[in-house]
Amino acid sequence: MDLKYFAGHILAQTEIGKNLSCLPARMNKLYKVSGSVTIEKLLKFKENQVPNLYSYDPATEMFKFEHKDIDYLAKANAKLEKAKVDFKAQFVEELTTEYGISYVGSIVIEYEDENFYIKVPGELSYDPASQGNDKIWVDGEQINKLIIFTCILVKASLLGANSKFLRRLYTVMKPIITKYYQKKALFHWMYTQVKNACMKKRAPPSYAEYLSTTDRDSKNLQNYLRSYSQLKEGQIEEVLPPQEYFKAISEEPEFILKNKERKDFEELNPKEKNDDIVPCFSPELDEDPTPSVQELIDDLRKMRIRYEKDMLAGLKMVQTLENLKNKNKNYETFTLDKSFQSQCPIV
Repeated sequence: MDLKYFAGHILAQTEIGKNLSCLPARMNKLYKVSGSVTIEKLLKFKENQVPNLYSYDPATEMFKFEHKDIDYLAKANAKLEKAKVDFKAQFVEELTTEYGISYVGSIVIEYEDENFYIKVPGELSYDPASQGNDKIWVDGEQINKLIIFTCILVKASLLGANSKFLRRLYTVMKPIITKYYQKKALFHWMYTQVKNACMKKRAPPSYAEYLSTTDRDSKNLQNYLRSYSQLKEGQIEEVLPPQEYFKAISEEPEFILKNKERKDFEELNPKEKNDDIVPCFSPELDEDPTPSVQELIDDLRKMRIRYEKDMLAGLKMVQTLENLKNKNKNYETFTLDKSFQSQCPIV
C-alpha cells in the first residue's frame, strides 16, 4: 500500500479526518408550535397536551395524534404501555458537523447501561438528498416541521409506543412532509434514528450511512456519496457541501442581515487576532452561530494547515517503521503465534 494512502486512511478513521470544519446551522427554539408551546418546550418531552398535535390521557394511556397542515389532516391513535419503557430522553444543544452536514444538537436516549444519539439538523444544514426545485439546504419552515414530528415520535416512544404504532405515526406524517416540505429522505432518516434508538436499542446510522443505502437518483447525491466513499478510503480529508451551497446560503436575505449585524458588532468590539485558534461556531458563544462565507474559508484554511502537519507526522512515523524493517532482515519472521520454546525470540 502506498505510504501516503496508508497515512490518509489512518487519519480518516479519526475525528480529524471525519470532521474538520464546523458548518452553519441554527434552530429557533422560541418558534410557537401551538398556543404557548414552543419547540424548546417540545424538546423537554414533558407536554401531554398540545393542540393540533397530540394528547395523552395517563388514566387510559390513550395517545391521540391529530394534525392539520393546510388542507391535509393526519390522525393516529393507540393505547400505549408506559410501564414497559426503560429509557429517558433529553435534548443536548451542541453545534457539530459530521460528513459535511451540520447539526444543532442531539436527542439523547438514555438507558441504564448506554446512551444513543438522535442527531437533529438545523436551518441551513446541507441536505444532499434534496430533489427537484427544493433547496440543497434545510430552511426554517422545513426544520421546524421536522423537529416537531421527530419530537412526537420520541414522545410516543417515551409513553410506551411499540414499533408498529411508531411506524403508523410516521406513515400518516409522511404525506405532509412530502407535499409541503419536500424533505422526504431527511424525515425518513429522522424516523429511522428514533426507531433504532427507542425500539431496537441500537445506535442509529449517520445520514451519510443511511443515504448510501438509498437510490442515488440525483447528481448532487451521487457526488456526495462519492466524497463520502473517498473519505472512508482515506483519499480525502473531509466531506464538504458543494460550492453552490455556500454561495446560495450567503445570498439568503436573513443570512446577509445576520452577517451584517455580526460585522458591525466586531467593528465596535475588536478582538486581538490569534491565528493559533481554530474557531468553531458554538451557540454558547453566540446566540446566532451562523458564520459568513469568508469565516468558513478562513476556518478551512486553518484546518488544512493542521491536517497537513498531522499528515506529515504520520508519514514520518510510517517511514521510520519502514527504515527499521529494512535494517532488520528477520523482521518479517518474528511472530507471537507459535508456542514458547527454550530459545527466544520466537521464530
